[in-house]
Amino acid sequence: MIAVLVITLAVEVPIDNQIKVWTTATLPSDWADIRQRWANFHTLRTFVSLGGVAAVVAAALAYPLTPASRAARETGQAGSGQNIESVL
Repeated sequence: MIAVLVITLAVEVPIDNQIKVWTTATLPSDWADIRQRWANFHTLRTFVSLGGVAAVVAAALAYPLTPASRAARETGQAGSGQNIESVL
């Protein structure tokens, strides 16, 4: 998800700020290239975001909380030298 933030702040926000001040009189000659660059990075950011969500869902499904581990987490008994297998 850090990659999404980097793409947004390093590429898309500067392009957005540049486009904000355009008028029909000040439209640069390469406006279509700039628009395409933004669209390409937006597509990349979307797929990176989807990958991040898929990774979180996969991790949640791979390591579900059991009733014992949920109770230990709620009471604060997990941790302090216990390994993850004894909690799960």
